[in-house]
Amino acid sequence: MVDVAFDPRAGGSGAIYTYLEAENPLEVGQAVIVPLGTRSMLGYVIRAYAAAPDELGMKVESLRPVLAVVENIGIPPILVDLAEWVAEETLSPKTASLAPCMPPGVKERLTRVWKLDTLTDDLTPGQREVVKVVQEAGGEWMEPVSQKPSAATLRTLRLLRNKKVLSESLQLVPFSERRETTKALRLIPETDRLEQFLVQQGKRKPAQAVALMCLMGTEAGSSFLSTEIKAMAGVTDATIRGLVSAGLLMEVDDEAVTVSVAPELNPTQRLAAEAITESIRQREAQGYLLFGVTGSGKTEVYLRAMAECLRSGRQALYLVPEIALASQAIAQLRSRFGRRVSILHSELSPKERLTTWLTIRKGESPIVLGARSALFAPLTDVGLIIVDEEHEGTYKQESSPRYHARTVARRLAELHQCPVVLGSATPSIESMHEAEETEESGRGLRLLTLPHRAVTAAKLPDVEIHDLAGGYKAGSPSIFTPVLHDALAETLDSGHQAILFLNRRAYAPFLLCRDCGFRWECPNCATTLSFHRRVAQLKCHHCGFQSRAPEICPECDGNRVAPLGVGTEKVEEFVRGEFPEARVGRLDRDIAQRRGAIDEVMAGFRSGDLNVLVGTQMVAKGLDFPNVTLVGVIAADVSLNLPDFRASERTFQLLCQVAGRAGRGGSKGRVIIQTFNPHHPAVVAAATHDYHSIYESILDERRKFDYPPFGRIVNLVFSGENLQEVTAASQDAAHRLRHLNVLGPVNCVLERLQNRWRRHLIVKLRPGESPSEVGRAIEGFAPKDVSWFIDVDANSLM
Repeated sequence: MVDVAFDPRAGGSGAIYTYLEAENPLEVGQAVIVPLGTRSMLGYVIRAYAAAPDELGMKVESLRPVLAVVENIGIPPILVDLAEWVAEETLSPKTASLAPCMPPGVKERLTRVWKLDTLTDDLTPGQREVVKVVQEAGGEWMEPVSQKPSAATLRTLRLLRNKKVLSESLQLVPFSERRETTKALRLIPETDRLEQFLVQQGKRKPAQAVALMCLMGTEAGSSFLSTEIKAMAGVTDATIRGLVSAGLLMEVDDEAVTVSVAPELNPTQRLAAEAITESIRQREAQGYLLFGVTGSGKTEVYLRAMAECLRSGRQALYLVPEIALASQAIAQLRSRFGRRVSILHSELSPKERLTTWLTIRKGESPIVLGARSALFAPLTDVGLIIVDEEHEGTYKQESSPRYHARTVARRLAELHQCPVVLGSATPSIESMHEAEETEESGRGLRLLTLPHRAVTAAKLPDVEIHDLAGGYKAGSPSIFTPVLHDALAETLDSGHQAILFLNRRAYAPFLLCRDCGFRWECPNCATTLSFHRRVAQLKCHHCGFQSRAPEICPECDGNRVAPLGVGTEKVEEFVRGEFPEARVGRLDRDIAQRRGAIDEVMAGFRSGDLNVLVGTQMVAKGLDFPNVTLVGVIAADVSLNLPDFRASERTFQLLCQVAGRAGRGGSKGRVIIQTFNPHHPAVVAAATHDYHSIYESILDERRKFDYPPFGRIVNLVFSGENLQEVTAASQDAAHRLRHLNVLGPVNCVLERLQNRWRRHLIVKLRPGESPSEVGRAIEGFAPKDVSWFIDVDANSLM
């Protein structure tokens, strides 16, 4: 017998059923066609076993047989093992964990293959005619994908199958290769022409400018496929064709791309590379934390280890937080390894997605780069796994299965018996703590350090902290401290550019009646409505509710209605008022709602049409602007004051990222951080580029409350339209879990979202303790009219 799992989108979250095995033994991971109700469904074998009739719990006659095997789209058995582990660790359905392993878009490419097995004289003229067609096709006849056989022909084929004359199977029909040679694209070598285009044409053709900016940040001579450029720059095929027509991108045969020579490693790079490559040679499932300051050459260590992996005949998996931010990594992989690299990303068309999956499955691409879902690529013999920027929050999946890529990568390394490398300049607290513990115990993550920047790396900018409270104490509060005001004036006078960062959009976070204190709140969510002055509207940033901004208070009829607080729109207005000569652009989600607006702003800033860029996190990452010499953080407290135990860690990482935007060209950079908490460890550490000080501070905080890494957190979240029902469900769950260390249930920080009340409870586990006991206690829990989910190792408690 076999247990077969289906895609949960087609068969439901519990879609695992038992079938009788076909005539030939089936293996785990094989794709099969089985009956499900009145339908024939594609599924995957997750277990093949024998059982006595009395062990089944049902009559053998009630089991239906497997109808057919699909030959060339099986899932590697090791991925089935991984998916089952993910299901156990995240307390999610097995089908949800298996779904990312399944080949994409195969349903439309499946067709039947009829094979001639035996000949007999007991055939009608019509049956003999069909057999003749099969014989003329070489003994195997494949139904055309585009034109299915007639009902009469299909009846005859099935009769021949029943007579054992023909056997039936299903096969995936690959897409036809219509292009002779895949073309790669690279920038022309004339940088003057590229700069001239950005200055003269960037404003008129912003999408083309953004694509060029993205590619100009990579090594000279790097080549890319058009799908990769689309993913990295967020542009269309038309944009790329325009650059080719303008003579700014040149086509090259991807097969003819020359492989670059690896540079010399410095001593610390060499030690790190040697440790990793030795684990590759020994097939050792060793974890490494590669802690390297910005510009220390972590990527070159990755590349050396990958080269050793290929020499050993194995495959390498390279994870990045976002494809859009991986242009440098993609360029270096293409330059070093040529066509042996496959890039997995969301911009691939269904055809490209399936073709890439099949290429990887057949072993034709021994290197795979992608975001977290690339963990489930059909690699069969992985020799190295890299998780770059391992601290990034995007590695946590926020829908079922709620896995963390870092944890899954380590499990995958155990299954393949290969090393896994976690790299970062600001490692997660959990990873660094484990690495330090390993130095004492010898088990766990080994720490590899790259303490020095490469010779060619730009110097880190000078960072200053200035107290916003001073202006309030003096009775003259302002968005800018005097120091930031003067620094921006100097920057504009010198012809340089500035980035002003505030992680809060809109004009102000709320409106306040100064007579009675009334605040306008969202009718659907437990949050205030943000004031957008340019469109004179109040908006909810959670559910999308909006209304006209009032002038009269509905509570007291007062007319002293005023915005309170600061958002990016207000910062933009302030800069325009204080610096009439400034040419200001803004980047936030409000601007992003208009198609092409982000490209216009970025192109305008790069060309020099704009010299001040105000924005949220969108300005903290991504493209380099070589003329930026000043970065101003308007208020570091926005992320610092969030009610989440990771707030300090995230603030430090975010400040380090945004500070890195300054001084990337030839001029020295300057960063000014404004805050009401100038002595907060996260702010001080970011200013001094001192990771270890914030690490020790956060570690002390978490030790007191058994937060990670001193414990595991399982967050159970309940939501519904009726508060009493949600409260009852959360209390029922807490009662079921009462034998464990439970906190709550309490209202979520955002207790109502989109007209649904929200409550949660937290279960604390010991480090390394399995969440299985939580799963057993909550098994069968199905409250009426209340949605709920479990988030193991929750990344956020909001």
